[in-house]
Amino acid sequence: DADLVAWWNGSTWVKNYASGFAPATEAELVSWGTNPLYAVDIVEDTLNLGLNFIIKVGDVIPGGKFTVRVIPIVAADQTPPAYVTTPPPALPTTPTTPVTPPPVVSSGGGGGGGCAIGSDGRFDPTLPAMLFAGLSFFGWRRFKAVK
Repeated sequence: DADLVAWWNGSTWVKNYASGFAPATEAELVSWGTNPLYAVDIVEDTLNLGLNFIIKVGDVIPGGKFTVRVIPIVAADQTPPAYVTTPPPALPTTPTTPVTPPPVVSSGGGGGGGCAIGSDGRFDPTLPAMLFAGLSFFGWRRFKAVK
């Protein structure tokens, strides 16, 4: 099944609950519009998008019964919502505003976090130290077992 990542509210694309129903950014819309894995479609399984309710039942005597009544109330205003009367536009495939690349951040002194000779020519001893510690543990364990 496909995942619902955003929905059309009649005026803008709104993301899911995890994002706090934030409006989708132009970059996200372009990303979705250029990726064939995303599509604008009708949700066919609206039962899985419905509300779930939890009812806490207090103390019930053993063998007792209780009844839950749900009474639907029809809204006085039967105007269709905007998302029904205003169809969603196609997802954009090119940005409407120029995209500026992110600034290049210099680490200021080499490094880079690798366990090899970095751009500054210095050797990073982290990996050999970890390897030595692991082998030392096995040697120590074997030495203790021989005694």
